Amino acid sequence: MDSENTTLHGGADSERPSPATSVEVAANAGTLTEAAEFSRMKGVGETLNGRFVLEKCIGFGSMGTVYKAFDLRQLEGAAGKPYVAVKVFNTSLHSDPDLQHSMEREIQKLHALRHPNVLEVEALHLDDSLAYFTMEYVAGSSLNQILNASGFSGMPVQQVLPIVGGIVKALAYAQGQGCLHCDLKPANILLTPASHVKVMDFGLAQVLQQAKEKTELSVLDTSMLRGLTRAYVSAELLAGEPPDARDDIYALACITYQLLTGRHPFHDMLATQAREMRLEPIPPKQLSPQQWHGLRNALVLERQARTPDLMQFFSALRDMPRTPRPRVQGMGAPALAMVGMASIVALVAVQHYRATDAVAEAKAAFAEISGIGTRIVAKLVSVSGSATSTSAGPSGTAGVTATSSANPIAMVTAPALPEKIPAQPLALASVTPVLAGIPCSALAATVTDNTIDVKGFVSRGYGIAQLNTTLAKIPGVENMKLDVQQIGEKDCAVVQLFAPYWQKSRAAGASVRPRSGDTRMTEGDALVVDIKTPDHGTWVYADYYALDGGVIHLLPSLRARDNQAPPSYSATVGSAGNWIVSPPFGTEMVVLLTTPTPLFGNVRPEREGTPGYLAALETQLRQIESANGAERITVEFLQIQTQPKK
Repeated sequence: MDSENTTLHGGADSERPSPATSVEVAANAGTLTEAAEFSRMKGVGETLNGRFVLEKCIGFGSMGTVYKAFDLRQLEGAAGKPYVAVKVFNTSLHSDPDLQHSMEREIQKLHALRHPNVLEVEALHLDDSLAYFTMEYVAGSSLNQILNASGFSGMPVQQVLPIVGGIVKALAYAQGQGCLHCDLKPANILLTPASHVKVMDFGLAQVLQQAKEKTELSVLDTSMLRGLTRAYVSAELLAGEPPDARDDIYALACITYQLLTGRHPFHDMLATQAREMRLEPIPPKQLSPQQWHGLRNALVLERQARTPDLMQFFSALRDMPRTPRPRVQGMGAPALAMVGMASIVALVAVQHYRATDAVAEAKAAFAEISGIGTRIVAKLVSVSGSATSTSAGPSGTAGVTATSSANPIAMVTAPALPEKIPAQPLALASVTPVLAGIPCSALAATVTDNTIDVKGFVSRGYGIAQLNTTLAKIPGVENMKLDVQQIGEKDCAVVQLFAPYWQKSRAAGASVRPRSGDTRMTEGDALVVDIKTPDHGTWVYADYYALDGGVIHLLPSLRARDNQAPPSYSATVGSAGNWIVSPPFGTEMVVLLTTPTPLFGNVRPEREGTPGYLAALETQLRQIESANGAERITVEFLQIQTQPKK
């Protein structure tokens, strides 16, 4: 699936009037020839050159789609490794001989790279207009899948170091062979079940980039090429400067930071944007100062100040934090006296503790500290030769009385703490039917103690104020947190169809967001969205529901027929400038829908009426739900606000 090469065309588009919609479709010359080439794209179950049987989609990106394939020739030769990985390019090499020759030379260079941490490349092949190359097949997961897994929030340093070490070995070896990567990203790094690292796609992005700069005939586009990887590209490469080893170091540092924290160091921003805003990454809590210093130097946004050497970077990262040993030997009476006094001070503090929200915690803390304090004071007195006695305090708990003038310690007793009358418990079971009864809405709630947290969408006719009033009437609700957007009446049918799937699939990790981060768009802006697939393999559909009552299919489309995706994969739709904001202006909806099996046998027309499309969708979704379960269908909504130029 190549979501970057998505332009909606039709043979008769130039002859018919364009309907009133807030997104215009950008059209280019040569559409029919290019569309004919893309119509011959092959998928799972088909065979390339009568030899490679495509068995499973295992990855996709801005350059092409990767499949696990069965090599029939290896089977005939009784070879021990009949499987290969096949990367099918999203563009034809026939239309660009220079690009074909450049790619052949690059594949030959990659074929010569033989290292345990570099994925072996075999050869470039052509099947009619289709270009692909074969690689060794390695079972496992890409780092992209690991980083985007639901709930991932980082790894311990001890787990990160071997992964980074494998990447460093691969990059260092390739550099020694005169080869830079220039497109290092989590999707290009594989981790086997035995945690062995394999790096792929050395130098290919630069070949395609240079081909685009030399010719306007190539269907590749600079923004398309970088669509999935821009967050890992150095500011210098973004500016078009010649590649340098420090560009790979920057990408590796970003990946390392993400492995440690689960977050990109600059919030997925371009390096140029982060530099302009003077952003500073937050130190990962598990790194020592020395380790952070080494990682921070590799994240410097200016190439000249960045760590210049891979081994220098990794050596700094391997500087493990030292855990100080507790010093317990030789603790005499003065030291014990300090500990004893600290315990007594803690007891006095508990006596004044009156926060009713922590009554249970205070009692438990007092009981623990009281026992420790009693033992330490007894030790103090025995050391000084004095005696102590214990007595019951006013509340019935043991107090400590000092009987020696050498140890003037006042009696400390536990306070009589008031009991809190518990509020009526709030149950999610009492919230769900209330939300289900709200018309034209997609709402989901979580409950913590007596606080309800509600997210989703509700119609403007119902309103946030009425929603607040309705929720406040639920028994046990003391506090509310609302993260709810209002939708127009025109989107009610869309939201009502998808709401049950949205509610059940929220934990699957799918998302759709504007590339710019801003949901407000101005006339002339390109509609570009980042999507992330759920934590299981899916077919992906992205649709734009316009103000005129029609729907524009962003994915799949005539130019991007392959919409099959592996688990937890990220992609960008529209970065080639295919959809431009135009009148009328207002609030509109983008819906990301994923299903375990394909919805339709053919690519639907670029535009169609919303009611007819929703009716067809409902029929298909009910069938898929019956066969696979509703939880295998995921839905995410994105509302955008369009406005005219000032």
